[in-house]
Amino acid sequence: MKPKTTHTPIPEAEKLYERAAKAELAKDLDTAFRLYVQAASAFLNLSRVPAHPHIQEQARKDADRALERAERIKAVKRDLAPVLRNPHALEEQQLVLKRGSVVNRVAAPLWADPSSELGAAGTLFSDPDGLLGLSPEQREAGVVWRRPSEVFANAKLFSPEFRPEDLVQRVVADCSLCASIIICLLHSRTHDSEAALPSLYPRGPDGRPQLSPTGGYELKVLFNGAHRRVVIDDRLPFLPDGCRMCMTSRGRKDIWPSLVEKAYLKLMGGYDFPGSNSSTDIHALAGWVPDYLEVKSPSFQREQTWSRLVRGFGDGQCILTVGTDNRRIADRGHVKLLPAHCYAVIDVKETESGSRWLTILDSWLSRDDSSNQVDALLEDLSLGNEGFIDMAWDDVCALFGSICISWNPEMFGGRLLYHGIWRTTHPSRAGSDESVHQTLRLLFERPKGAPRPGEEVWTLLTRHRIDTRRSSEFISLHAEYDDGHLDAPKDFADTVKTQGVYTDNPHVLVRMIVRDASGTITLNVSYDGPFDDIGFTVTAYSGLTMRWDETLRTLPFDLKISGALTAKTSGGNYTLHTYMLNPQYRLRVPATTQSGPPAKTRVEVSLHAPRDLPVNAMVTWGRGERVFDLVQSDIVATSGTYTYGFARFSAELPQGDFTLTVSAFSPTHQGAFSLLVCSSRRVEVDPIPQEGAGMFNKILHGKWENGARPQYALELPTPANVKIRLQPHAPAFVRVELFAGMGRPPLASSGSFTDARSGAVTAQVALRAGQYIIEAAVDGMAGTDDTFSVVVYSSSAGIRLAPLQ
Repeated sequence: MKPKTTHTPIPEAEKLYERAAKAELAKDLDTAFRLYVQAASAFLNLSRVPAHPHIQEQARKDADRALERAERIKAVKRDLAPVLRNPHALEEQQLVLKRGSVVNRVAAPLWADPSSELGAAGTLFSDPDGLLGLSPEQREAGVVWRRPSEVFANAKLFSPEFRPEDLVQRVVADCSLCASIIICLLHSRTHDSEAALPSLYPRGPDGRPQLSPTGGYELKVLFNGAHRRVVIDDRLPFLPDGCRMCMTSRGRKDIWPSLVEKAYLKLMGGYDFPGSNSSTDIHALAGWVPDYLEVKSPSFQREQTWSRLVRGFGDGQCILTVGTDNRRIADRGHVKLLPAHCYAVIDVKETESGSRWLTILDSWLSRDDSSNQVDALLEDLSLGNEGFIDMAWDDVCALFGSICISWNPEMFGGRLLYHGIWRTTHPSRAGSDESVHQTLRLLFERPKGAPRPGEEVWTLLTRHRIDTRRSSEFISLHAEYDDGHLDAPKDFADTVKTQGVYTDNPHVLVRMIVRDASGTITLNVSYDGPFDDIGFTVTAYSGLTMRWDETLRTLPFDLKISGALTAKTSGGNYTLHTYMLNPQYRLRVPATTQSGPPAKTRVEVSLHAPRDLPVNAMVTWGRGERVFDLVQSDIVATSGTYTYGFARFSAELPQGDFTLTVSAFSPTHQGAFSLLVCSSRRVEVDPIPQEGAGMFNKILHGKWENGARPQYALELPTPANVKIRLQPHAPAFVRVELFAGMGRPPLASSGSFTDARSGAVTAQVALRAGQYIIEAAVDGMAGTDDTFSVVVYSSSAGIRLAPLQ
């Protein structure tokens, strides 16, 4: 029964398999199933760690055999105990980091791992990974690989007099990287600090980078959740005339910029760089917190952003660049901005008169460069020969598409990390807590004696990348404060907001202010893309004491429900009169069988939807019946703010019937969804029929004008049961009534005037064939644009509804 292995022994995984086989022979199927799943997981982990190909292949085969045994046991014994693992365990965290050690088929080992030899004394080091791929411009220019010592008589690594403005971007499309290094150098000169400088090795006794006698260098990068090393040699692309065809220094022989660029672009797949943004680059090069802002986004806050920038830049806590989008931007005076280009910001200032300015520097090669051959390859210039321009903040917001800010992580007292994997398929219940959505709970506590005012907590989600050229990968981070009281509903007004927008940026940052002495922040991290087994890292920054809630929560019962928000069933949020149309379910919590006070049942609801669909899930005191209108006191539990693609809540529910409602933010948001309801005891979830289900309906739209009460003729060709609803499209006090004729008492009435958002509705009445009158009344003088809908439900077909002339 043991899988045949032809590779180096893997003791732990094989021991698990052997123990599982013994348990199966002893008829202890629960233990056998658990051990088979653990063995499969161990073999799979081995297959994902970079190793010899035949070891990885054999590990995959062993994992398949272990899973096959587990599936056979599962088919025989259906009441198996769930298998749990602790994703916070050190070995699980290390596994995620190890899996990120190959990027673009290049080794990027952990910095803590032993360093490799960079050449023996007296010999020159050559990168065993070979030469980097060149960009089309470099190939067209006919570059050759040469060492600086072969070109310069006295090449320098980094001169003390090197200035940020000396840095020059050649034809490689890495403007974000060049701008990033400029602002890092500027921060170092201005604040006499190396906090933002890329870490290039070897280093001398003074701790500063020095020339390598063998030509071998290492760049320390923060990538895929940990510091890693990228090894290069000093061979650089030169033109035949000795001009470097890469990032260089204007009029100098400093090679530090060229080496940093080469090492970073090796990690990114070569000089044919598809582009990035500076906050992503600086996060990798210096570990600063990336904060990417889209200026044209509705959520961009111009005044708040300026206040943060001018304060943070002045204190040395942030550096930034600005970027144009793909549109061709016309000249603005003497300024010409290139499309899809990144510009370094070297000053942020506000004058005594209140005017606000940014000083921008461009590193793109100027026409006064000494190499005419390189200059001939350039199509455009920007910002003139000096490369500097002062630009008003309002102009920046009008002309640029993005602002990339990087924040010094040292401005926080501490940080906390979690490394995880998004998996879309699971071999067993062992992976049921992992999917394209995961939930983390961050516990915080104010240190004793600390001041009481609000403290910031920043959370950063980083998607691990093993192929930086891949596209169509999106992530989302939603953070919400949890007061710890499951029975206390979230603020009613906060639900009518949207958060957690998906982005193809590898980083998402969320900032929160907490004022309590202690509490919990719930983090929902999501992935949407075509790939499996995607690693991620969540980093929390704060001056508070923080730790992860490592409690393994598993509920023994679950129900999966599929549904769709369509043109007929998407009613939008609770402020709309169509909210009643949303899919609703009766959630029945059974009574306890044990004696004593009735125990509550823990229920966790997860709602999955497409990434462009902002959704909410809510449980109300609806007695298992359809909810037409919502008030604060009705809410038992809610997922809170509308979030894109995923919503979740937990609650302790007493015995009884509740109404579970799924909604999107707007009726125009439509798409399929799935519900996962997990519970500590078995619950029932059944769909609640729409109003008028099984009946024919007729809809007519009208308008109130000059205080009139519009009337409609209803004709029934045959006897029928009839129910009528009047829905105002804007808040109003309304009433609907049904008459057998003019001047007669109503046959059916909605009662007193009501301002319910769903409108007014009559009871169902049995009517004979004939003609009737419907009156749509509004209390008071309605506005000229106050429109409404009359919906008539009938048990028979062929009814006619028309305005009464």
